[in-house]
Amino acid sequence: MAGGRMNNKQLGFLLLGLVFSLLALAAPVQAATEKFVYAYNPQGELLTPLNPAPQCPEPGGDSGPASVCRGVAVDNKGEYSLRLASAGLSNDHNLIFVANSYRFVAANSKPGITTDTYVLLSSKRRVDGVALDTTNAGLDINALSEAAVRGIEEAQQLPRCKQGTVGESLAQAADRLDAEALNHAMGNAKQDNRDDQGEEQRHRRELMQAQQQQLDAAEQGELVALATIAVQQQDDPLVGEYLRKSVTQAVIEPAYLTETRDRVFSHVASLKAGEGGESVLFLDADRYVLY
Repeated sequence: MAGGRMNNKQLGFLLLGLVFSLLALAAPVQAATEKFVYAYNPQGELLTPLNPAPQCPEPGGDSGPASVCRGVAVDNKGEYSLRLASAGLSNDHNLIFVANSYRFVAANSKPGITTDTYVLLSSKRRVDGVALDTTNAGLDINALSEAAVRGIEEAQQLPRCKQGTVGESLAQAADRLDAEALNHAMGNAKQDNRDDQGEEQRHRRELMQAQQQQLDAAEQGELVALATIAVQQQDDPLVGEYLRKSVTQAVIEPAYLTETRDRVFSHVASLKAGEGGESVLFLDADRYVLY
């Protein structure tokens, strides 16, 4: 799905065009399920898109429709287009995107239901930098991106936000990070999720997306532990590449997630202990790699 870019003559100001493919949200669609994507700025403020859905709930609000919808709809293929005014945004800042899935009950469709009602079923988040006045493809909001955001909360010892929302402390902490490096370390960078990749890349992406949806709570917790290391070691590209390979292998083979977590903790500690000049030998994907 493509989102058109509009010039200054059309709108009088620059637009931020965002086109995402949410493969992880493309679960079998039920008639009573509706999905929306919201965007928060580095101050934790919910932004109003230029193409909002006709109706949606307020994240973290009551169960009724918001007086002003500030989300965009996700279609039954898991795709959406989000357009924001560039005014007040910067290429140097990170935004946090939230994908919320709701059970929708129409007014008067059941006894006692007098207004349209939304019940939050699940929520995933993603932190990422975006380029202004262009299309930003490949920002999938999925289990890996949610693990990365939770990794920020763990590493910074932040209180957990109310489900489906973003708090000011999280938004500010996320804005201080290299979001692209964090997502790269989790195997979930923009480039990983673009549709113009080669056959091998597409196959790996599809496999990882399918496997992510099958992870149980304990396995998702292992991903958060790996993401926490990625946040803590964000300035070390060697650790980032090591994490990337490890996360990719573990998601494809979830039975090894715990083992992978333990191995990464041990090896990163060994790497840090070897900073005095001695090399550290890692067992990486059945290959010995000298860092």
